[in-house]
Amino acid sequence: MNVEESLLKEEQERTLTWAIENLEKQREGIQDRISNASGEFQDIKSRLDDIASVIDEMNNEKSSVDKKIDVAMQRMALLDNPPVPDVSTPDYPEESDSNEVYDDQHLASLPQQSQASGQHSVLKVNCRANTIELVRQIAMRTGVSESTIMENAVASVALAIQKNKFRMHFPLNVKLVNYDD
Repeated sequence: MNVEESLLKEEQERTLTWAIENLEKQREGIQDRISNASGEFQDIKSRLDDIASVIDEMNNEKSSVDKKIDVAMQRMALLDNPPVPDVSTPDYPEESDSNEVYDDQHLASLPQQSQASGQHSVLKVNCRANTIELVRQIAMRTGVSESTIMENAVASVALAIQKNKFRMHFPLNVKLVNYDD
């Protein structure tokens, strides 16, 4: 090999070495950018998971509010179509520890009232003093008459007994609606 060829070869080697070094630096830069992008992707994915969790919680809250709205609308419908109240004033004893059950003969002797929307009978119901006080508090707070409250309460219990195939040995489980949440 002559000198010129040797110098040309050395120049080519230096150029290729320089090119390889530059390409390796570019590769390291690209690898750093890939690592950064991967980290950012993981951060974004984590934030999206957090947002999805918040959305799920908000959907649960919305469902809870929807249920409360349904209950309120049912109650509003009852207010729009209240049962016809008994014209007579119920005779509540001041205190009683017994639950009286009247026989058919006694019930037949009670006065009957006929109203345009249906038949109503007067029935004397003995209650404990704390039950009477509770009915009075409900009447004061709701503005609904004591007789209407009692009528609805008796009707509700009668329907529950009927749905229980006329058996009285069922637990009276009531799900209370809490409006403070």
